[in-house]
Amino acid sequence: MAAAAAGCYVMFRCAALIYGVLFLTISATFASAWNYDGHAIICNLARPLLTATAAAKVDSLLNSQFPHNFSTVCTWGEEFQFLPQYSWSPPLHYINTPDKACSYDYTRDCVGMFGQPNMCASGAIKNYTQQLTTPADTHNKTEAMLFLANILGDIHQPLRAGFVGDEGGDTIRVYWLNTMNGSSTSLFEVWDSVMIHETEERKFNKSTPTFNETLVDILGNMSLAIYSTLSTADVAAWSPCPGGAIICPDQYATESVELACKWAYADVTPSQILLDDYYLSRLPIVELRLKQAAVRIAATFNRLFDPNYVGAPAPPAPTAPPVAAPPVAPVPPVPVSPPADPTVPPAQPVPGPPMVPLFSWLRRNTPVYFCFKRLGLDGGLRGLFLLSLLT
Repeated sequence: MAAAAAGCYVMFRCAALIYGVLFLTISATFASAWNYDGHAIICNLARPLLTATAAAKVDSLLNSQFPHNFSTVCTWGEEFQFLPQYSWSPPLHYINTPDKACSYDYTRDCVGMFGQPNMCASGAIKNYTQQLTTPADTHNKTEAMLFLANILGDIHQPLRAGFVGDEGGDTIRVYWLNTMNGSSTSLFEVWDSVMIHETEERKFNKSTPTFNETLVDILGNMSLAIYSTLSTADVAAWSPCPGGAIICPDQYATESVELACKWAYADVTPSQILLDDYYLSRLPIVELRLKQAAVRIAATFNRLFDPNYVGAPAPPAPTAPPVAAPPVAPVPPVPVSPPADPTVPPAQPVPGPPMVPLFSWLRRNTPVYFCFKRLGLDGGLRGLFLLSLLT
């Protein structure tokens, strides 16, 4: 019943969005990095690294509108982008870097589609950290915390700092392993979800008929397996920021684009079949970034919420798998007026030269396109869009 209900919910949401694009103006947008499973694993790994004081503050911010489950902190962003009130937020989940440059520069790369400064994942992390450190109750701090955790996870996905020309690998179509049905995926999706799902199937029995019912156990066991490889030295090395800063997202973005060049893009051509050698050689990088994201989320929250925090604690040895919350439709925090901050786009942006073609921007930013991809109809959406330009 649970699996059927979840499936009906997803299909209903997709159907509603597709109907909307045919008869209404597109008002909601889509952005995601690491899929639900990846974000849940990150928070599972981060939770034992919080101090008691920081954990209590996080729980207090997870008000009655949210279950008091720490994985909610990271996975909330996998649903909120479907809501119209967050239609301005997709650019906060990635960074566009110049093709083949394999480098990141905040001033050059952290700009919006219309040239707005600070409009990228790194800018958003700085913005929401500032909101959480503002004593006055002028911001929705629950929302700020949820954004911060989700985007801190996003910025560790290497292709979220990928090349602007291929939209972080999203336009590079490839075939995964020995796919025989002719369906392709994107290089971005391989890093965002496919390798995580492949690991779940190979090592954690994801393909069982009761997968939806056992998702919590699978994510918990996978999190525990990854956590067992996390050392005290890792936590000590990855936690600090230069100069004692609370956050250092530019460092994380630089790491991501360098890893994207060295591992994600390397030896990949369009329409290529990615075989076991690609999966087995890249999986350690995926696990590395999941661990680094977790350590840094925990360290950031410790610095924000615990005045007595003096450094990275040694990783405890949990005796049971961390608990991951199953996917649920979220209730957003009580909306507040967007802060007067440059990372929030103006209501009427001044037109300017777009960084990417309009259809490419729509592909990257609309839930309708995401649903078409789920249904294998993304080519049809392209056709509808092109037809609309001619009529």
